[in-house]
Amino acid sequence: MVEVLMLRLDGSGGFGYRRAEDRLAGGTHPDEAARVLADAGEILLHSTSWRYDDQGHIVLTYAACPDPHHHLPAVPILPGPGAVATAPDRPSPPTVTVDDVAAHALRHLAWLSGSDPVTRDFVSARPDLATALARHAPAPAGQV
Repeated sequence: MVEVLMLRLDGSGGFGYRRAEDRLAGGTHPDEAARVLADAGEILLHSTSWRYDDQGHIVLTYAACPDPHHHLPAVPILPGPGAVATAPDRPSPPTVTVDDVAAHALRHLAWLSGSDPVTRDFVSARPDLATALARHAPAPAGQV
């Protein structure tokens, strides 16, 4: 399963997201499936996490920014601690919501905007995005 969270600025310095998902067709690269789901031109697209869902699927999540369809409804992304593991030998949190994944995607993009040249160039060309991402504590992949 490929999931794309289209991220957008909400006008008050925060973020919202829309979600799209689809099964990965045989022979299709997940990056291409994510580009199709994002339905966008010039965006930052990054694989940000994976999880095992209730139906037994591996869900590969991409963050796409900015959302090309900002007129469609979005879910606000609220700051919070995120999902955490409960034991050293159980690295997956017992519950991971899409809201957790969206908040993680922002922390991950904040980290990449300081460590990855492609992301840094994309974000720095968009001052509003750079300012909003700077408000999030940077975190590498794996910390939902």
